[in-house]
Amino acid sequence: MVLAVISALVSYILLLYLLPRALSNLGFGSNPNAILPQESIYAAVGIVTLEAVSALFSTTRIRGAFMVGLGLLAYLFIVSAFKSGIIATHTPTYLVSVNIGFVVAIMKILALLEAARGCVTLMADNT
Repeated sequence: MVLAVISALVSYILLLYLLPRALSNLGFGSNPNAILPQESIYAAVGIVTLEAVSALFSTTRIRGAFMVGLGLLAYLFIVSAFKSGIIATHTPTYLVSVNIGFVVAIMKILALLEAARGCVTLMADNT
């Protein structure tokens, strides 16, 4: 359980705090102090908590319920963190925007597939 919490915390600190700061310092972001919306931070905390608790129950029938919860929280995180499918950066001399809508759509589908896998696991363990 401790390793699951440490792994999840390090991943989210790297992806949500350190990487955006580093990119902003290199000139790839318009606001170095930009923070994520409150909903996505709550979803990330929920994912870390569920990941830690699910590590305790990895061999029991309740594992499917955790998979459903993790899939739905991941979907909530993606929807709240990536409201638009466009990443834009600008300076006084240029504007660059990249459409990542396809990547966001794939991430949403993968999160929903995780929830569906949890439903299948729940039904399969119901013997």
